[in-house]
Amino acid sequence: MDMKEPLLTTAEQDQGDGDTPSLGLHSWRQQMGASKDDFCYIFNDYDTFMLACLSKRTSDQIIWLLNRNASHATTILTILIWLPLRVMAETGEERFFHIYSYYVCTMTVCFWMPIITLWILSTNRRAFKLAARTFEFGFKCVSAAAFAILNLIYWYKSYPKNEKHLELASFAAFNINIVGMIVLVSSFDALNISKKYKIIFSAMCGFICAYFSFYYEFLIPQQQDFVIVVPMYWIQRDFSFLSWQAETLRILAIFLFKQSFLTYYRTHKCVLIRYTPYLKWIHNEHLEQAKFVYSVDLTELKQ
Repeated sequence: MDMKEPLLTTAEQDQGDGDTPSLGLHSWRQQMGASKDDFCYIFNDYDTFMLACLSKRTSDQIIWLLNRNASHATTILTILIWLPLRVMAETGEERFFHIYSYYVCTMTVCFWMPIITLWILSTNRRAFKLAARTFEFGFKCVSAAAFAILNLIYWYKSYPKNEKHLELASFAAFNINIVGMIVLVSSFDALNISKKYKIIFSAMCGFICAYFSFYYEFLIPQQQDFVIVVPMYWIQRDFSFLSWQAETLRILAIFLFKQSFLTYYRTHKCVLIRYTPYLKWIHNEHLEQAKFVYSVDLTELKQ
């Protein structure tokens, strides 16, 4: 074979620490008798952010507590209680609004943010980094942050002066929870928890985003909208804060429902993290520099 003739080779995206010899994809399948569905990425259960700041015993106890069905059920129950309270608060009655505000502030400080923080700290560090590099993870987090900023500005500008302290406290807590939940759901690939809980929590967050997207788009009167005028070249454009909020929530709802569906469809597989072999052309003189190379006969590709 001519030394200038390129070879069609296979390579994997992550070669690990290099302690074990690398085999070509086709060669590995022949020797191990594996199929394409047998390839997986195995993470170390103890490689978590929590172990970086806590002892192993304390970390194991916290993770055991988080993985209890009672913890999952309590989290879902508190969210189910929050949703009707929020709907009643939107009726305009002051007593409903105060009940909702105190409930949100209390749950945020005492339960939601602590458990969200503990869940994120219990994620696998390597898997979390892989998930955080994906486009979908960043897009969802940016959309959640954009909604939180728009929502706070809208309510600050829209509500009377005498209600601003309690109003901003409750809506600041609401927006912090939204951002925290989106980060948590986006990092589910790095969490070793039950598939059922992942599906329920993702679908519930998607439903909440879809409901409030519909609410901001159609149920709030136009008189309560906050519009800013931005001059653009020779024309002026009006931007509605309600429309912006509805759009960001609509995007989040689509991605969350998609993640819930893929979690159900892909059993024991990641949703955001992509880890697949790829093809690469390498010249013969560069074979010694390649870390993982296996020649592929064109007849094999036809099979």
